[in-house]
Amino acid sequence: MNDIEYLNQIAKDNRAVQAPTDKNSILSPKIIKIIIGAVVAVVLMMILGGILGGLGNGERDLLDKIYARTSNLNASISDYSDSLKSSDLRSMSGSLSTVLRETNAKVGVILNTDYGSTEPKDEVVTEETEHITAVNSALNYGKINGLLDRYFAREMSREIVLLQSLESETLEKSSSSAVKETLSSSWNNLEKLKTQFEDFQAI
Repeated sequence: MNDIEYLNQIAKDNRAVQAPTDKNSILSPKIIKIIIGAVVAVVLMMILGGILGGLGNGERDLLDKIYARTSNLNASISDYSDSLKSSDLRSMSGSLSTVLRETNAKVGVILNTDYGSTEPKDEVVTEETEHITAVNSALNYGKINGLLDRYFAREMSREIVLLQSLESETLEKSSSSAVKETLSSSWNNLEKLKTQFEDFQAI
């Protein structure tokens, strides 16, 4: 071997050895892309599942609200109606109480039959408790200041509209004949009472 060949051989031996590429390595770009794709797919499935679950529970949540709302509102009427000065207003409150009681009982049957319980979610309980607390606060203010009749008529008019709105939304989402029959009847009865309470406010 001459000097030139010898030097070339030394140069080759001293070159850095390139690390072999393992196409089957778990951290290869192809595997990483597959993992990322799987994670994205799982996240999308969770989001879609949440959306579909929300749609599925929409009717139940609305029925829970109606069940709690009618019960709470009826309790408020019971607490304040005896203090009303107007006999007409007391009669109207009695009629409203009857509608609320009947709606509550029928919705309770639907909840037990279709969902196995009338126990609402914690967030529904919290929301409805806050709602009726505001109603009672207004009625109590009216009573303390000798203006209960005016406040009672105003609050009941507003509550009827809000309850009808809940019922209308439930009717749009529900395919149950029992729900449609119950809430349609309730809505119509409330509509008549709403007019009476509004007319009383105008006096």
